[in-house]
Amino acid sequence: MTKVELVESWVAAVNQGKVPNVDDTWSNVCQAECRKQVASRQGAYLEQQQAPILYVCACVYVCVYS
Repeated sequence: MTKVELVESWVAAVNQGKVPNVDDTWSNVCQAECRKQVASRQGAYLEQQQAPILYVCACVYVCVYS
């Protein structure tokens, strides 16, 4: 849920005479942030996995990022 959607849902609830549920709102914010962080970490992991490996010696490998 984006911040705009969050505000829209609160305004709709207030306009209907209801009280917005803070717990649900906070859960949505936390879930959205978690999804964003997971996507970011997945991208970094996949980027690292695709990096070329340069052979240095019999027991040491160095990743070279382009």
